[in-house]
Amino acid sequence: VEMVIEEHARLEILLPNEENWWHIGENDIIQNSLSISEKCMEDSGFTLGGVNSGQLTAKFRLQGTNSFNIIGSKINVFSWFGDEETAINNKSVRFRGVFWVTSATKTSDIYNISASDAMIWLDSVNYNDGGDDSNPIYRELSSYRVDLSDCFKIVVEQTNKVLDRIVKLNYIDNDNIINNNHYSTGYCLLPPDIVGEISTKNPRDYVSWIAELACGFAYACYKQDGFHEPYVQGGDHEAYIKIGQFNDEDVVEIKYDEVELNTLE
Repeated sequence: VEMVIEEHARLEILLPNEENWWHIGENDIIQNSLSISEKCMEDSGFTLGGVNSGQLTAKFRLQGTNSFNIIGSKINVFSWFGDEETAINNKSVRFRGVFWVTSATKTSDIYNISASDAMIWLDSVNYNDGGDDSNPIYRELSSYRVDLSDCFKIVVEQTNKVLDRIVKLNYIDNDNIINNNHYSTGYCLLPPDIVGEISTKNPRDYVSWIAELACGFAYACYKQDGFHEPYVQGGDHEAYIKIGQFNDEDVVEIKYDEVELNTLE
């Protein structure tokens, strides 16, 4: 006896400068072309301070637009197992994320797209080269001592000022992250007259340093995880960024006499 568990998906696409969502059902998604990859570290090694965008790739059929309009679109992704009607009734339709299309090619009515989650907006900021506002994140973080959660808040708020009305980068403030230093002196970047030229203006770098001090990583999450009414246009699917940490309730103790000889450093 062979048992097959089928996973199904549906997309919602909001084109730039439009108010109506386009719904792309499974009949219009090319088979086995939809994938989502997420990682909290740059490579296979274990490192702290990862700030990696989740990536969506898909190929689907869509009429009435062009690849120029598709780029920059916002995509909501849903999935479920088995029959769709049963999944809706059992509230087992899962919301899989919000993505923005970064590249698209078109052949007839078939689009091949790549998209990134909310972390991509940390790379989209270009500051002016001169003047007092050339690096507002550094200016704010070197002005006074604050805890890590406030440092994170400053980076996001300064990023939003540059993004303006393009998109609003939401964040979840976590006062319980490691090394937050609620009751001590906090953190402060040294002023430019001490350190000289500032090496970066990229918000992603600042978030990475904060995440490293918090012994974790940054990632995109969502206000309402789990089940969503799958046919409510757009829904409440705002994307947020957050400092995450490596933890597990189950602790496995490896004793010294269980470690292979001369391999422990």
